[in-house]
Amino acid sequence: PPVSRVSLQQLTETFIPHMNPPDPLLSSFDPARIIAEDARANAIPSPSPPASHPAFNEPLSLDDISTVKSYLKRTTHSNLTGIDLATYDLLLEIDNNQLLPLFQRAIEHRDIPYRAIALKSCVLKFASLLVHHKLCLALQQSDTIPPSQNGFREGFCTNNNAFILRTIIDKARSRKETIYAAFVDISNTFPSTNQSSLWNKLSDAGLMGKYFD
Repeated sequence: PPVSRVSLQQLTETFIPHMNPPDPLLSSFDPARIIAEDARANAIPSPSPPASHPAFNEPLSLDDISTVKSYLKRTTHSNLTGIDLATYDLLLEIDNNQLLPLFQRAIEHRDIPYRAIALKSCVLKFASLLVHHKLCLALQQSDTIPPSQNGFREGFCTNNNAFILRTIIDKARSRKETIYAAFVDISNTFPSTNQSSLWNKLSDAGLMGKYFD
């Protein structure tokens, strides 16, 4: 493989300023709440206890591998590779019986030799899709997701919400009623999200176990 002319240290130094991390001491944050959330998250045992949802405890199966492959075949995706040079096309060609023990071992041993955020590695993104599939099954079976959640759900589309809003507006007009709508754009959303709070929400929802770890 070609040798990169840019070192990891140079990439890190360039990336960090663009992370735009929030200042927890700003008035919009509750410092005491942040400390409490961090303490709760740090108290979660490792390994964590099994999930209260059966689907989130079940081991990976050949059907799970097939489901992710089917998703990749019918959707547009980038074949941009990571340092392993493995593409989606390569993974799609590998027999499911060979892929299953690879991903199953990583999940069961809680040892994934990749960074947690997958921007380039198709292998890690494939693994992320497997966990996402298990999570969606657990949430569907427990009827946790409200009907209004249309984003990031199989068979749903964010256009659904626009259609619902348009229907509400048309109905209000026909009745000569007034509708008040707020379109909220949260500044610096992703860097401002407290990760400890997310771990705690998953824990409170009973979504722990090997996929959580």
